[in-house]
Amino acid sequence: MITVTLPDRIVVLTFTYRTGMIYLKSNPLQPVHVSTTKCEIHELDPNDHMRIPFLARGEAHCSENDVFCKDVGRKIALTRALETNIPCQHAKEFKKYDRGQIWMAYWNRS
Repeated sequence: MITVTLPDRIVVLTFTYRTGMIYLKSNPLQPVHVSTTKCEIHELDPNDHMRIPFLARGEAHCSENDVFCKDVGRKIALTRALETNIPCQHAKEFKKYDRGQIWMAYWNRS
């Protein structure tokens, strides 16, 4: 979990990973290993630090020929989350400055 303080709000980035086997229509007898990375951006209420509904979500999927790499998946998922906002009552568009701060917090995570 990565917490980012922006001028008008505090957001939290969370990353989750899922791997599994699926069967494709093109070859239903041969299962294919698939990996997915999901990034969700939530806003924190500064008064009680409770999460409120997410602001954005992005996903990255490995093709059957890719080698799963968490770092690559996180970058793709975060990029997609910042590009698309989910309409909800708390959502605000991520301004250029906000996106820069989020990326700086991502790169400087420990």
